[in-house]
Amino acid sequence: MPQAQLAETYVLNQLSHQTAVASKAARCVPAAAGRPVVDFSLRRTHGPQAGFQAARLGAMVGFAGTSNVAAATALGLTAVGTTAHSFVEAFTTEEDAFHAFARCHPGPVTLLVDTYDTEEGVRVAARVLREYDGRPVMKRGPGRGTPMPSMSRSAVFSSRWAMFCRARPAASSSPISGTFASAG
Repeated sequence: MPQAQLAETYVLNQLSHQTAVASKAARCVPAAAGRPVVDFSLRRTHGPQAGFQAARLGAMVGFAGTSNVAAATALGLTAVGTTAHSFVEAFTTEEDAFHAFARCHPGPVTLLVDTYDTEEGVRVAARVLREYDGRPVMKRGPGRGTPMPSMSRSAVFSSRWAMFCRARPAASSSPISGTFASAG
């Protein structure tokens, strides 16, 4: 009989956790009022298995994508996200990283601009995004092995960010968590 308690604990753990995640995700979709909702939970979940479950459960209730590349690949979901600091650091220059990401990202491009010098990152991102404006770029991902034309790309920056730059011209990093330049 003690063995049944072990199984009971595991089953309750799995059911309780996944029910809670699915319930929360199901409330997010209607709250978004038709706007796409995506899962960015992997870094905050309690382990890779929980992150995989969150991606799967989000997709089940209508999320548009996940930042969990392993889950997206395994489950045929849309992978979404931004460049990571580690991605930018893997290149000789920020510009090289932005070009590589813009050429291969399967959708509107969002570049993380605060890896080194935020103001310069904004300028570099704007320059790179302008270079891709209206030109075809490689769109690849699960099941997408052929080049496709991209959407028109133009740099979009928040007024909050612009005000921050004007107020602090010598700023080298942002107090705002995750500073992005986006194109759509």
